[in-house]
Amino acid sequence: MVYDVTDRESFQNLSVWMNEIEKHASGDVSRVLVGNKSDLDHERKVTRAEGAAAAKHYGMKFVEASAKTAANVQDLFKIMAEEVQTRLAKAPTGTAGGSTGKIPKGTKLGQGEKKKGGYVLRVCLCRNIRCC
Repeated sequence: MVYDVTDRESFQNLSVWMNEIEKHASGDVSRVLVGNKSDLDHERKVTRAEGAAAAKHYGMKFVEASAKTAANVQDLFKIMAEEVQTRLAKAPTGTAGGSTGKIPKGTKLGQGEKKKGGYVLRVCLCRNIRCC
């Protein structure tokens, strides 16, 4: 879940989005709270401490990142990959799209694609390494 550190309203809407996740997502969905636009510190309206406290409240990991400068984007991928791997490891064999619950060592779960004006994040969980 992403909010804009320069927009307090986007941060205040976290509870709305959490309710939507609770209503429509499975109970074991991987969640990470991301404070985006960390490069705009001079325009900041939400402190790091507030973001960390919200993540703790919702039981999520927290990272601030900048899609524009790619700051902490790799860290975000690592956090999400760990979250997904942990979830898959807990899944019974034969669930999660036929997954064994283990991700082969060396499998890349996601990559940042450089686009004009920043990065586009994508994570492939289909387990077919050639698809993405």
